[in-house]
Amino acid sequence: MCKIYQKDIKKTSEFFARLGDGVELKSNSPIYKLRQRFINLGKDERLHRTIVRGLILKAFNLYLLDQTTDRLQWTLDKEEFPQLPGLDKKK
Repeated sequence: MCKIYQKDIKKTSEFFARLGDGVELKSNSPIYKLRQRFINLGKDERLHRTIVRGLILKAFNLYLLDQTTDRLQWTLDKEEFPQLPGLDKKK
């Protein structure tokens, strides 16, 4: 299993399962927004892996906090890189 966040393994597993299958996601779910972002990428469109990681962490954080969103966005040069709750930032 991915070592992304082991404080709540059940929620972590649920997040990635729903990201993969989209089952029972509401349109304001951060998982739904992330999934749609990836699905709707154009055939020749690519996202830099840092952007992908930032979007995943941002959506995951919203999910952990049981928050919804109308739009999922993370901009490399305008926002600090998302951190997992309760973990120290790398120095």
